[in-house]
Amino acid sequence: VLVACDDERRRLAYAIPAGERIAHYNAVVEVIPEAERCRIRWTIDLLPHTLEPLIAAQMELAIGAMQRALANQAA
Repeated sequence: VLVACDDERRRLAYAIPAGERIAHYNAVVEVIPEAERCRIRWTIDLLPHTLEPLIAAQMELAIGAMQRALANQAA
């Protein structure tokens, strides 16, 4: 669920509704300018904590997809 999208602050907040496995999931993705590049900060608040390894693995896949997409845009 999209919670907020702030283009000026380069910030996106979203949530995954509680369900069978996830009791709580809120996240924020921010683009932070740094010299000639940008850094992406992705913060997730998750319950139960036992799902962290699964979510971390999914984040790694998503980060790779973002890197490829952004590299294609820069080319």
